[in-house]
Amino acid sequence: MESTDVLVIGSGIAGLCAAIEAARAGATVAIVSAGMTMSGSSFFPGTWGLGLIGPTDTADEQDLIDTIQAVGGGVADPTLVQTFVHGIPQAIQWLERDLGVELQRPQSAESAQQKQFIPCFDHKTRMWRGLTRKPLEDALTTQIESLGIRPLPLHELIDLVEDTNGKIVGAVLYDRANEHLVPMAAKATIIAAGGTDGLFERSLTSADVLSSSQAIALVHGASLTNIEFM
Repeated sequence: MESTDVLVIGSGIAGLCAAIEAARAGATVAIVSAGMTMSGSSFFPGTWGLGLIGPTDTADEQDLIDTIQAVGGGVADPTLVQTFVHGIPQAIQWLERDLGVELQRPQSAESAQQKQFIPCFDHKTRMWRGLTRKPLEDALTTQIESLGIRPLPLHELIDLVEDTNGKIVGAVLYDRANEHLVPMAAKATIIAAGGTDGLFERSLTSADVLSSSQAIALVHGASLTNIEFM
């Protein structure tokens, strides 16, 4: 049986960031994806680039929190929204300074006030950054190689493995290229294959978004929230 300290399921932005942070903390890491590494909803060509917004300063945080909660119509968890908004500036710093991703900026202070920099859910301009594919892929590739993260593309999550006490101790993967099962022991397993578009006949995402990881997690005791939203 193969083994790793941390097994990450899903190689979109969330999974890759989790893998990098785990490896930086000293863990051996394997990252699994049903498609190629850097895939899924995060890297679907129809969505690139991605506009990132954040509060212009600490005084602007509450307005962004209120805006997200208003658009959420009472469904969004207030604590999660607050944590999310408070963490945006640090997350953008992490992308730029720690990961080395070159983010786009408005060309001038005047252009930053243009309506094109206001997301559809918002009502005013805020701090805006543009995330484009090649700078992100280049930075992620450098980190994966330098940290010794093991990518396992074309490996589908079939099931999680529990010990006699019900603790998750790894997973069973299906190697699509060689058509055989791969048992993988892990001290910690992170499921970051969050897209649910695969449940629908028509969706704006790639075919490797299977939407099966949520069901597997549910069977093993995880609770799901907001699963009705794509």
